[in-house]
Amino acid sequence: MKPEKLTLCNIGPFVGKHSVDFSRFNSIFLVWGNTGSGKTTIFDAISYAFYGKPPGIRSQSPKNMRSHLVADTEPSEVELIFSIKNKRYKILRSLPVYSNKKNKETPEGVELWEYNTTVEKDWKNISESKKTDTAKKIENLIKLSFDKFSKIVVLPQGQFADFLSKTSNQRQNILENLFPVDQYTKIMEKAKVRQDNITEKISYLQEELNRLQETYNDSLYSTAHKELNDEINRLKKDLKEINKKLDLKKEEKIQAGLILERKKKYAKAKEQLEDTNKKIEDYNQKKMQIEMARKAEPLAVEVEQIEELIRNEKSESDKLYEIKNKQIFAQEKFNQYVEQKSTIEKEEKNRDNLLAKEDRLKRATELFNEIKKEKDKLSELHKKLLPKNKKLTELKQKLSDIKKEINLAQNDAELFSKHETEFNLVKEKSEYLQYIYDLIAKYNEKKQNFKTHNSLLQKKENKLEIINKNIKIEKEEYDFLEETKAKTEQQNIAFILVKQLKENYACPVCGSLTHPTPATRPEKLSFSIDERIEKSNASLENFLSEKKECEEEITKCKINTEQWQNQLNEIIQEAKNLNSKYSNEIIFSTPIDKININEVFEMKSTVIEELNDKSKLKESSLRSMDKKNKLEQSHDENTKLYEKINFETNEISIQESSLKSIIKEKENNFDKLFSEINENKENPSLILEKCQVEIKDISHKINSYYQNISEAEKALENFNTAKQMLEVNLADIKKQIREKTDEVELKCSNAGFAGFDDLKSAIIPSDEIKQNEDEIKKFYEYRAATLQSVETLKKELEGQPEYDYNLIETEVDQLNIKVEELEARAANKTTQILELENKHNQYLTLFNKHKETCENSIVINKLANKLNGKNSKKLKFDTWILSYFFKQITVYANKRLEKMSNGRYRLVVTSENETKKGFDGLNLQIADANTGKLRPSSTLSGGETFMASISLALGFADSITANAGGIVLDSMFIDEGFGTLDSTCLENAISILDEVRGHRMVGIISHVAELTSRIPEKIKIEKTNHGSKIMQ
Repeated sequence: MKPEKLTLCNIGPFVGKHSVDFSRFNSIFLVWGNTGSGKTTIFDAISYAFYGKPPGIRSQSPKNMRSHLVADTEPSEVELIFSIKNKRYKILRSLPVYSNKKNKETPEGVELWEYNTTVEKDWKNISESKKTDTAKKIENLIKLSFDKFSKIVVLPQGQFADFLSKTSNQRQNILENLFPVDQYTKIMEKAKVRQDNITEKISYLQEELNRLQETYNDSLYSTAHKELNDEINRLKKDLKEINKKLDLKKEEKIQAGLILERKKKYAKAKEQLEDTNKKIEDYNQKKMQIEMARKAEPLAVEVEQIEELIRNEKSESDKLYEIKNKQIFAQEKFNQYVEQKSTIEKEEKNRDNLLAKEDRLKRATELFNEIKKEKDKLSELHKKLLPKNKKLTELKQKLSDIKKEINLAQNDAELFSKHETEFNLVKEKSEYLQYIYDLIAKYNEKKQNFKTHNSLLQKKENKLEIINKNIKIEKEEYDFLEETKAKTEQQNIAFILVKQLKENYACPVCGSLTHPTPATRPEKLSFSIDERIEKSNASLENFLSEKKECEEEITKCKINTEQWQNQLNEIIQEAKNLNSKYSNEIIFSTPIDKININEVFEMKSTVIEELNDKSKLKESSLRSMDKKNKLEQSHDENTKLYEKINFETNEISIQESSLKSIIKEKENNFDKLFSEINENKENPSLILEKCQVEIKDISHKINSYYQNISEAEKALENFNTAKQMLEVNLADIKKQIREKTDEVELKCSNAGFAGFDDLKSAIIPSDEIKQNEDEIKKFYEYRAATLQSVETLKKELEGQPEYDYNLIETEVDQLNIKVEELEARAANKTTQILELENKHNQYLTLFNKHKETCENSIVINKLANKLNGKNSKKLKFDTWILSYFFKQITVYANKRLEKMSNGRYRLVVTSENETKKGFDGLNLQIADANTGKLRPSSTLSGGETFMASISLALGFADSITANAGGIVLDSMFIDEGFGTLDSTCLENAISILDEVRGHRMVGIISHVAELTSRIPEKIKIEKTNHGSKIMQ
């Protein structure tokens, strides 16, 4: 992740919009300015864009990022454009804003955009529908949590100095947030759960064994099992003998039961036979009745026919009586209607008069409605006319007022040319001052870069001078060693010759016969002359190589210095060219490098105010011209409107006059009609309605009369016809009854019946005859079967032995009781043996499970104890993992700390815990090479603490990057701390950061003035009374 551009709007001390272009920086850059100018706000804004809160303690109140110099209703937002690998993204995050309309704060907003590199080449909104989902998407995109971001990307003031002084408990909390140890903690927890489970299982199995042993002793199992088996076998033997006796007795009981049952059947059959003997006389009587019914059966149909004729006769007589009564009533009603005839004729004459009156009322009502409509039209025209007259009066007044305003606007519009000329002059002056101000700022920046590179050139030249001195010294050393080597070789030769010298013999070197001071063996050195010459030659070559590199760097520095000098000259020339473009009244006579930028800024501010005043005057004149044109246009439009309304008013007056004439004529006709009717003419429709109701009532009365008299006459005719038909039918039925009765009486006499009544009493329905015959047949069959059963049972009982059934039954019951007792005892013993075997099996199962679980618990307990801190080092597994990461961090950190402290300090992770509190393996101490001892980090000075803190921060960044695949840290921002370093440590710190930078961009916030000359790329924050400004 690498920021490209940051835009602030009403954030912190920055009022309005301010931007920082990070794409201009390829190496280390400095953010500097006075205290409270807003340097830290820039890095806070980057954190806020990503996570909605600034780093450090300020994260608790992100709303405080809003500028206090603007109103609550002004928008306050941060826009950050950044890149990840080859993709560009943009985050727009806005703080809550107070809304006057809604009288409450609007919620915080966040949007994520992606740059589309395809055909459109434009930003595409890839935000989620919910703000929380968008925030999560941003965090997944950069692959860093807020804690990691604030530890390895944005390093707030004093954060890692605070980390040095924290306890091991507090360090563990921080490390757990930065490194993934959850999986190791879960392994510990899982092992502890398994340990607890198996311990609980062992305890449960032991409790179950103890509970079982309270009622069961496994050592007595074999004896008890044998005794129970023997008792069961004895009981089975006794039970077999008893069952044999019981079977014999049951056979005897069955035989006795059969004989007893036959005796009961015999007694019952005799009772049934006696009962049939009693009923035989009744059944003989029924038999005679059936024979008489069979004789009467052929005449039954004719008897039924006579009875049906008698019923018909009675029905027709009743109908004839009813018709006669109705005929009398209908005749009376018809006579009443005849008497009403004269009244109805009078009503018909009255109806004719009312119909004539209705016709005249209809015509009068039509005229009345027409007059009313015409009057309504007249009223509508009058209503239209009133507002138009009022509108004409208003338009006259409005045209007069517009004419006056046109005259006033004309005076102000004539000053536009003058105001425009003055505005252009001040604008030209403002542009010139802005150009000069930008050139001076650019010149100062280039001049600072020139000084930086020139200072670097001087340092390189000084370094070259030192290298030349070293080369000269090393050459002298080399020559001295060569000379020493030659002398040593001569001494070695002389020493060899000394061994050959003899008294009174001439020396082969000097020829002397005496040898007072013979040559001695040269002193043996730790390093041979050749080794020292070789080392000196190597050093000389290194110095020559350094000289060459230094000369190349000096050449580059000279080129860069010349380039910066040329750029300064170009700016001076640009200022001279600028002066030729503007009038002599506003140009500066002094060279650009002598002009004070603050004076230019003040002049520029004054001119801007003057320009605003002139702009307002010009705009006022322009508005007056525009107003005049609009007023003239309005005057023309209102004149046309006045003429149009005046024409419409005249048209309405003509229509009004015509309607009045029509209304007068219709009112005369209406009065004429009502003079004939002789009624009140105020409401003709109501009179017409009453007339029509009266006509309707009379018509209904007349129609009802004619309908009723017609219906009465018709009913009378119908009753006469019905009476005649019934009289004919009744005479015919009476004749049929006489003839049929004579015929049936003759047949009765022939059949042997005393008369018609005797015949009727003998008749029985055919289904009843059949039922009685079946009953008689069944009776005689039942009596024969009962007689047969009595004879059969009597023969079966002859010669059978006599049994006492009750005694036999008692003996069987006693044997059954004995069987049940023996079976119960056998079942009880069987249950006891089953319970004994079950307990034996339970004991074996529990014992084996307990043994197996105890064996398994040894490994589980050992693993769980070691993972959860019960080991020689008393370290928990997740703490040990954290200590591994912590040691890795110190390895990365010590690479920088040793260099910054010139090899004196190293960070050391120790397992000892001096306070005996917290976690072993997370204690941090400082190894001091000067004393060769470890000491607490709290003993470091302020500068030493900063060196350790920045090294630790860089170590964190390297470790997290190494352990988190896919994270590429392209930028780092450091807030303060460099002011505590001396010049040497500061140089080392800058060189370390330059090494760390690599492909990364490193931003530093500091008040240290020396850094402004050491770091050429800068962002200056200028503090003013109206808010801070970013100068890049």
